[in-house]
Amino acid sequence: MALSILVVDDDKAFASSLCRFLEKEGHQVEHASTGEQGVQMFSKRSSELVILDLVLPGLSGLQALEQIKRADDAAPIIVMTGHGSIETAVQAMRLGAMDYLTKPIDLEALTLKLDTARQFMKMRSDLRYLLERERRGSGFGAMIGECPAVLEVYDKIQKVATTDNTTVLIIGESGTGKELVAGAIHSMSARSSKPLIQIDCTTIPINLLESELFGHEPGAFSGADRMKKGLFELAHEGTLLLDEIGDMDLAVQAKFLRVLEERKFRRVGGSRDLHFDTRVIAATNQDLDELAKQGKFRRELLYRLKVFKIDVPALRDRGSDILLVARAFIERYAHSFKKPVRDLDPEATAALLHYPFPGNIRELRNIIEQAVILARSELITRDLLPIPDPSTGRFDTGRPPTTALSIDALGPNPLEAAERLLIDEALLRSGGNKSRAAELLGITRFTLQRKMGKS
Repeated sequence: MALSILVVDDDKAFASSLCRFLEKEGHQVEHASTGEQGVQMFSKRSSELVILDLVLPGLSGLQALEQIKRADDAAPIIVMTGHGSIETAVQAMRLGAMDYLTKPIDLEALTLKLDTARQFMKMRSDLRYLLERERRGSGFGAMIGECPAVLEVYDKIQKVATTDNTTVLIIGESGTGKELVAGAIHSMSARSSKPLIQIDCTTIPINLLESELFGHEPGAFSGADRMKKGLFELAHEGTLLLDEIGDMDLAVQAKFLRVLEERKFRRVGGSRDLHFDTRVIAATNQDLDELAKQGKFRRELLYRLKVFKIDVPALRDRGSDILLVARAFIERYAHSFKKPVRDLDPEATAALLHYPFPGNIRELRNIIEQAVILARSELITRDLLPIPDPSTGRFDTGRPPTTALSIDALGPNPLEAAERLLIDEALLRSGGNKSRAAELLGITRFTLQRKMGKS
């Protein structure tokens, strides 16, 4: 596929040679000799791709890059430097450049980068189509919603999915669907055929977290009798999601920061550098800026993670999205439990719209799952919703206690359904706090997460 390319370089002899090569390869080429001229020509939108020298008179290459990105944030830009300044090239990458080349140009490397650009633009076109199609409906991948705040999340997913290595920080309250955002980024990226691996930093003991992330060599510590690959290796060419990054130990944070900056690591007890090709996504429900002020989170790591930030809105701030999500869960669990439930009655609808959902989507899912299990008709009634009465604050749902439920009421898998009910109730009572819910159930947080993963 031929590309329309804008070359921005003040070296006329070099630019002329480069343009001739590109034209022989079948591309349509324009040339600008200054940053100002390049920005002006790009604004006419006749070029699909920009090859930009970083050292220009007047408006610098970095300044031109920023202005082009303001005009089209997804514009593919390959930067060039002839002064051995890799630091400047890295800065350009952080500002949104797709790739970089050093002068003198390796024509074979340039051809490969143009092939990558073709794939990038095709993927961007496909993603825009998917985004438009999803917006005409009410969802985006596994996500559901159409309020402005959620549409902004969709837009950010679409933009960052077209990049390759950009680190992403997802911020949102517990239960808002941060994992779904990470999953959408992965599934819509060029890495979608490779693994998406998730680790919850709160569930791994501090002394084992480094080994989980980076692996270890035999004899690295007591009990390490064989080599183990870490998650960075297992997620090679895919995506690694670090959930609850705010709980990562400071010492591990320091090593993690170096790994992000250098794109290489060593296994625990190892002496050999291992390079990796993995997109890193971090998620948290904490205020990392506040943790940094308290000395509990490394500010340098925070800056590195905030290259691209996505804020996931709380369910209570999403208006009628509550009903869209609730009905999607009704459809899911009615099918799963083979129940004829299809909707909410008016009182149940009003109750959901007026409830603040401290546990967000996770809490709504548990509420609907429990209500579908207990429902005996096509409509979920108010008394089946385990949410407090706004006037009393009490969980007086009018349903029999869990211990008095009949086997027939629990559907085809009563033991599994009863366990779900207990887990749901513990999560509801704890406001979605998994550690507190595990305490109420008399099990560990790890066991609770394993059981939740089955459902």
